[in-house]
Amino acid sequence: MTNEDQERYGCVGRDGGLDCATVRPCTLPMPFKQKEILVKAEQKLSGKDVKKLSAEARLAAPEDAALLLRKGADVVQRRTAGGLVCRIIDCDRVPVLFELGSSGLLPTLPGLWRVPTALPALVCPPEAARYLINGADLLLPGVRAADASVAALPAGAAACVRIFGNPSAVAVGVLAVPGAAVAEAVRSPGAVKGTALQVEHVVGDALWRLAGRPLPNSGFVVAEGGGVKDASLPMTVNAFYSQHMRPGRPAGTSLDVKVSSRQKGKKSGEGGIKRAAVGRPRATRS
Repeated sequence: MTNEDQERYGCVGRDGGLDCATVRPCTLPMPFKQKEILVKAEQKLSGKDVKKLSAEARLAAPEDAALLLRKGADVVQRRTAGGLVCRIIDCDRVPVLFELGSSGLLPTLPGLWRVPTALPALVCPPEAARYLINGADLLLPGVRAADASVAALPAGAAACVRIFGNPSAVAVGVLAVPGAAVAEAVRSPGAVKGTALQVEHVVGDALWRLAGRPLPNSGFVVAEGGGVKDASLPMTVNAFYSQHMRPGRPAGTSLDVKVSSRQKGKKSGEGGIKRAAVGRPRATRS
């Protein structure tokens, strides 16, 4: 990532540089980006334990905990082993809370998509999404808007990141500065420097994969593995469909090539592709 990109999009990689050519998971020092999650123990929690969790969770309002940990639901606590030690709380088999290091018990992205008001949000431009997903923290120049409640938050408070035009969070973390500095960055774009949010969990990381790779709406596209490599071209239509189109479709949808606006490939699929001049088949809910 160049200095110009950092200023323009307000994101910085923790290793000082990023490959920004594609949006894909990578292995930066962010724990969930660097390691896979290995669960070593599971425990079904009692109603008393769930009440303790509700009080412990770092949420915007107490009532949000009741929405995340619904009464009568199966709530399970999972602990991990290996190089990544964390605690994950599942509600009806969906990870809704996690604790990593000293950041406290935070909502996961699937949890936030279930209860969007659970964390205050910082909003950044769409161009910043690729850097966040690649493991970047959010800089103050990249914050273009924020919830009104952010201004009163202390440094270390939990918050999430949304992209302009999409109501669903793309990342969860903790404020690196007091909320007043974030509010000032919004009022005076480019005047305030430094890191706004240290990202702990982002779309595409190991926690998201453990949750089953969910996507909240059609505005989310995560291309894992970096897309089609030049060395693999030319590629048959069948290979492109099976290796890239199907794995990249939104969760809960199916692909129907027959309804695509581009149907000029050979029926048998032996026609080749050279570069990304490929029509987009319609994704339908299954």
